Amino acid sequence: MEQHPITWHELRRGLPLLLVFMTLFTSCSAQGGNGSDHRRQAYVAADNKLKEAAAAGVDALCGLLHDPHFVKRHMAAYELGSMDLDAAVAMEDAGRAGRRPTHPNGPKALDCLLRAVNDTSEIVRGFTATALGNFPDQRVDAALKEQLAREQAPEVRKRLLHAIGNQLEKDNGAFLSNQPAPSLADSMGIVLGAKELAVSGIGSATLVERCLPMYPSPALQGMVIDLLARTDTATLTSHVDELLAVARSQRGRSEQSAWCRVIARIPGMSAEAYLKDVLAEGLTPKDRETARALLARRQRER
Repeated sequence: MEQHPITWHELRRGLPLLLVFMTLFTSCSAQGGNGSDHRRQAYVAADNKLKEAAAAGVDALCGLLHDPHFVKRHMAAYELGSMDLDAAVAMEDAGRAGRRPTHPNGPKALDCLLRAVNDTSEIVRGFTATALGNFPDQRVDAALKEQLAREQAPEVRKRLLHAIGNQLEKDNGAFLSNQPAPSLADSMGIVLGAKELAVSGIGSATLVERCLPMYPSPALQGMVIDLLARTDTATLTSHVDELLAVARSQRGRSEQSAWCRVIARIPGMSAEAYLKDVLAEGLTPKDRETARALLARRQRER
C-alpha cells in the first residue's frame, strides 16, 4: 500500500493534541518526582527521629515502635534489642556458663517488645522477633512459640525460630529438632537457632542429627558449618561417621578447609585419614595447607 508523506496542514491539526499529551506527561512526571522526594524526606526525618529516640532511651524508642504513623517502627524494635559489643560478649559468656544473661536495656524494653510480637506489620513482627531473641526470658520463649504457631510469613518464621534458639531453654533443642521445615526459610531458622543453642551445649546431639541432612542445600551450607564449629567435641565424635560421609561427599568443592577444621577436632584414625586425603587431593592450595597445618598440630598434641 502506497504511503503519503504527512503534510503541514495535517501536522498542524495534530499539534494541539500533541501539546496536551506532552503537558499531561510532564505533569505526571513531576508529580512522581515530588512523590519520590516526599518519601525520601520522610525517611530522612524518620532516621533523625530514631537517632534522637535512641539517645533519649527506652521510653522514646518504645513510643516510636507503637506509633502507627512512624515509617520505621521496625528499626525502633531493632534499637530496643541491640547492645554494644561488650554487652553481647558478656551475654554469650553467661550463656556458655549456663546462666541466664540479662539484656542491658532491661525489663521496660522487654515489655515494649512483647506487645509488638503479633503486630499487623510483617516487617515489625520480624524485627521484633529478632530483638526478643536477645532477651532470654521464659515469657519471651512462650511468646515466640505462640507466634510461631500462627505465623505464616516465611521471613518472620525464620527469625522466630532463630530467636527461640537464643532463649537457651533446655527443652528448645528438642523443640527445634521436632520442627518441620516446609520452606527454606524454616530450615534456615532451625539451623540458626541450633547454632545459638550449641554455644551452651543444649540439645547438641539431636540438633546435629536434624541439621546435617540440610547441608546439601547451597543456601544452608555455611550455616551448618557454623553450627558444627560451635558444637562440642563429644557430640562431633559421636557423629563421626555421618560427618565424614557428608564431608567426603563435598570433595572437590570450596568448603573443604572448613570441613577440615571441624573434622580435626575429632580424635581417631578415621578423622586423620580424611585430613590426609585432603592434603593429597585437596581442591585448592588453601585446602591442602589447612590440612597440613591441622595434621601437624595433631602430631604435636600426641
